Amino acid sequence: MGMVQRVQEASSFLSLPAELRNQIYEYVFQGWVIAIRPSLRRQDSLEADFWPVTTDPYQTTGRQAVRRADKPSNFFALLYTCRQTYAEARLLPYSMNTALCGEMPFPRAWLDDLHEQLAQIRSLQLCSHTPANITLSRTWLEVLPWFSHLKKIEVYWQLRVPPWGSEEEHLSTATRDEAEMRQKIIKATSAACDIIFHRAVVWEG
Repeated sequence: MGMVQRVQEASSFLSLPAELRNQIYEYVFQGWVIAIRPSLRRQDSLEADFWPVTTDPYQTTGRQAVRRADKPSNFFALLYTCRQTYAEARLLPYSMNTALCGEMPFPRAWLDDLHEQLAQIRSLQLCSHTPANITLSRTWLEVLPWFSHLKKIEVYWQLRVPPWGSEEEHLSTATRDEAEMRQKIIKATSAACDIIFHRAVVWEG
């Protein structure tokens, strides 16, 4: 696409009423998960990766590469059509979607670079590949204050059930663990938000 064509298309788009432009932004940007995961390009770094909302959280927060075919190829293309479009919509992908965090440490410089985007996020998913049981990931507790406008937090964690003891005992312990995790989340966040637990039961032995 040539420069003249891009300018013409941007001009036509900006001539639309603001309400209609907002509807288009919503259509383009909604329905994704921002997976904050280990970078596949730089060692000891993280990256913000956009994935369909139906993607398994355990898949996108792991260390292994995930299927690139599921990713949007030009998710941010609309933002770069002109300066006005960028100014209007640059934070919408973050305010309209859900962020997903694993348990990898977050470089402070990376957080500083993205503090404005993180503050826009309303919905956050936390995903643990190891049994969260009694303690909540220290990484999560350190990063939660950066998400200052949260309305909902979902915690995906694994409950590993050993072959001894009754199922009722293990589930009762898990319920107490979740209550403790809830209190730690409330203490770490300044915003009042819903906290939902998704417990993955893993039977051992």
